[in-house]
Amino acid sequence: MRAAILYSGGKDSNRALHWALRHDFEVKYLVTMFPEKMDSMMYHTPALNVVELQSKAVEIPLIKGKSSGRGNNEVEDLKNTLKPVDVECVISGALESLYQKRRVDRVCEELGLKAFAPFWHYDLEKHLRETIDLDFEVIFVGVAALGLNEKWLGRKLDSRALEELKELHEKYEVNLGGEGGEYETLVCDGPIFKFRIQLLETFQIWDNKTGSGYLEITNAQLVRKKGP
Repeated sequence: MRAAILYSGGKDSNRALHWALRHDFEVKYLVTMFPEKMDSMMYHTPALNVVELQSKAVEIPLIKGKSSGRGNNEVEDLKNTLKPVDVECVISGALESLYQKRRVDRVCEELGLKAFAPFWHYDLEKHLRETIDLDFEVIFVGVAALGLNEKWLGRKLDSRALEELKELHEKYEVNLGGEGGEYETLVCDGPIFKFRIQLLETFQIWDNKTGSGYLEITNAQLVRKKGP
């Protein structure tokens, strides 16, 4: 089945891509929406300038859509982006957000496309542990929750980070998967990557008033991976 992956560049959309390839979908495109507003309810915003490199790294063409980042307009923006795309289904990495999933499902229904969310209501700790075990190189590029300070920006998701996220979940109810916007991620490598992404220059943007921030990536490059 010809598929498009809703692709933010983060851990969940990369796991969805990995799942699709493992289940013999013909993944024709990655589709990334670029919202004008940083506080978009529908779309990931940090590190979107790296998705073109990620598209090259997995060797799948990228379709870029623009969105106002405002309310129901976000849905129409997605619909207009997907309308001319020659696929039969859309696959997302949605975990728990009904707000996002319902809107993606609605767009697909209106366009006559099937919608898949393979990790919907999947156990979040298991999802993260599998991501680590599969050797996805995931870094935190945005944080906005109690306990997640600027030291998390640029940090890798590993077993220690997962244990700390579990502690923050117990203490502050931080969603383990980041589904409430608590954190955003970027994937630099993984089993589906033909090339690794090397971050050459980054700096942190931090707001002390809100206790939130993101990692600005100003220089990155593709690096050929070593063979077995």
